[in-house]
Amino acid sequence: MSKSSKFLTAITATALALVFCLASFITAGAATRKVTTGTTKPSKAPAVKKGTTRVKIKKRGAIVKFKAPETRTYTITFSKVRNYKGQNKRVNGFAAIKENRYGYMIKLKAKTNFGKSTSFHVCSPKYYKIHYVNGTKKPKKTSDPMKTRYAKLKLKKGQKYYIASYLYGVKNAKASYTLNIK
Repeated sequence: MSKSSKFLTAITATALALVFCLASFITAGAATRKVTTGTTKPSKAPAVKKGTTRVKIKKRGAIVKFKAPETRTYTITFSKVRNYKGQNKRVNGFAAIKENRYGYMIKLKAKTNFGKSTSFHVCSPKYYKIHYVNGTKKPKKTSDPMKTRYAKLKLKKGQKYYIASYLYGVKNAKASYTLNIK
């Protein structure tokens, strides 16, 4: 083998190794975490972290907890609301961000898609299509359900916050949604 072909082989091998290493980091970072909850008690709520989490709920009303890693404004997005296979696909409901103050769960007011609110109304794509796309009504206020709903609010470092959800149109109270915290 000549020097130039050895050099090209070495560069090709190095480039392939780099591609495989970077690809493994990208797929690992993009993974969606999954949690299952069926509790309304803050002490038993499963924890979620920054990033994307698929939340499966066993009851219509269920909560998860989030401990803020730093003091700043977070964007919490609720999307992809759906129930388990073979059930009615029209799901709607609401979610709220709560804080435990003096033993009471207090709803926090946050900036949403349509102004400030303490409840964030969400729905499945099928519910949205039936009520807004095929109908004449368009979502214009915080009480109108949307497929994707975000809430922006300032959270304090180390403080635990609870994200509560209550979904309607769910058979046997089994559904899921995607929660993205940035």
